[in-house]
Amino acid sequence: MKRIYLLFAIIGIMMPSYAVTHISIAEFIERAEENTTYRLCGVVSNIVNMTYGNFTLEDETGSIYVYGLLTSTGQSKQFASMGIVEGDTLTMQGSYKLYRGTHEVVDGRYISHVSPAEEDVEKPEIDYTKTVVDFETDFANGWSGWVGKTLTFTNDFYIHDTYNKRMAYHRLRSPEEYGDEGTKGYMNAMAANAIAECTLSGVTLKSGCRPGTIIRGLKAQVTAANKLQAVNTPTIIYNELPTQLPDFGNANVVVCGTNIENFFVTLGGYAGASNETTLSYQKQKISKGLYHLNADIYAICEMEQGPLAATEMVRLLNELAGTNVYEWVNAGFSTYDAIMVCYIYRKDKVAPYRSYIMPYTSGVYRYREAIQCFEHLATGERFNVSINHFKAKTGTDNTDGTRQTNMQRLISKLSSAEAIDPDVLVMGDLNAYTMEASNLLLTEGEGYVDLLMKYDPNGYSYVYDKLVGYLDHAYCSPSMESQVTKAVSYHMNADTPTSYEYSKGNTTMYRYADHEPILVGLHLGEEIFTNVEEVVTGVKCTKVLRDGQIIILRGDKAYTITGQPM
Repeated sequence: MKRIYLLFAIIGIMMPSYAVTHISIAEFIERAEENTTYRLCGVVSNIVNMTYGNFTLEDETGSIYVYGLLTSTGQSKQFASMGIVEGDTLTMQGSYKLYRGTHEVVDGRYISHVSPAEEDVEKPEIDYTKTVVDFETDFANGWSGWVGKTLTFTNDFYIHDTYNKRMAYHRLRSPEEYGDEGTKGYMNAMAANAIAECTLSGVTLKSGCRPGTIIRGLKAQVTAANKLQAVNTPTIIYNELPTQLPDFGNANVVVCGTNIENFFVTLGGYAGASNETTLSYQKQKISKGLYHLNADIYAICEMEQGPLAATEMVRLLNELAGTNVYEWVNAGFSTYDAIMVCYIYRKDKVAPYRSYIMPYTSGVYRYREAIQCFEHLATGERFNVSINHFKAKTGTDNTDGTRQTNMQRLISKLSSAEAIDPDVLVMGDLNAYTMEASNLLLTEGEGYVDLLMKYDPNGYSYVYDKLVGYLDHAYCSPSMESQVTKAVSYHMNADTPTSYEYSKGNTTMYRYADHEPILVGLHLGEEIFTNVEEVVTGVKCTKVLRDGQIIILRGDKAYTITGQPM
């Protein structure tokens, strides 16, 4: 063994040693030698990969692309945990490489980084002598001051991993609910989640319970960072399967946006049921789920095979209703083995008005984005419903740019819909979380209202790696906002164990898909106004009225108080 140690020592002496030189980016590009390590300092921008750490580094002399950043100890794929965001000043070291005409920093290693001074926040003062605590307030600086202590928590904890009993003081949300990868909102959410999540031992949960189960009245010892050992028997409030629909107030129309997860009615497709038995189970689950939701319009994603699948789902719904009340909007597509969108509606409540608007006229997205105007039969009020299925977060063209293009194509056709009626409801599986750039094109760019953030900000439509968030959305044009009574996610699918899937032989309505349905209540039609100003500014009526005259509006038609048309 001594000979081996001596050999290593000799090798260590013989290896070349280079002093790490601090250098500007312009100097680095101009005279850096490959395989030589230099130290750089600059401002981080344009983060394009949060796993490896690919971004642009800028100083007053120029900018350069950093192809991957290791930790100070040489670990890869740790960039997301470093807490670096765009705008931070980073000190790093690395070597020069010219790759296909692009100057790059390679073999980069982290040294330090600082955030802009105006965003520095003083850590709150924490009283570590307390024994009764609120997690959000008292753990704001992390866990280190509490390790070894026994505490009574005044807050609830929400289980998000029922097998390992991982939990937090709120349902952990995807960082992309707060911003695109690399933004401060994203990184702050990641840091907050890392503090909030903990593992609970000493408590037994019933088999098959759903995430979202609440632990209340917990007294526990902090055995290590992010680990609690219960020393009492806390109250457990299970997240039971829902049976009662939300109250939509005075809504006279309910619209449901839902992804039904690969509904094929023939076997042999790229997805869907594998045999006739499981296909029967899938049909039962989806139809029972939709019927339970009791919507007047269903805006559906993944109604595969177009007319064939839509016709079958309408048949199943009418069978459950015991009468021929459901119909679907035929856009003229032939049966096609593709991801498609579809409208099913109650023909005793609404009727399609004019033809289907398609943002795409060719390619696969022709079948995945649509706008349809409906007329409410009782009041004559008209409104547009757009259903969309944007590019998934998987596949070869899985980029934010693809989803932004999807949204831009939709926006390009909104004026056509608004010309029919200014009231527009945009729904669907947009495959982008709340604050991702594609969604902001609609809200910040076009002024559309995010109804789920208004009515159900703590809700979610999807659970991925125990994190919740909205991939499915509901937006409305400003003119429609006052007619919305509520918008909610209905938690019958995403939290429900996979043992409920049709492929496992389950035929209940629960987990008919992996996305939650989104429900929007609308109060359409009759409104009463008492003066000219309200009529002119509040509704789509252009007839001049005498000041003080009482009128009733039904849709876009005005009537006197005696019921005479005006």
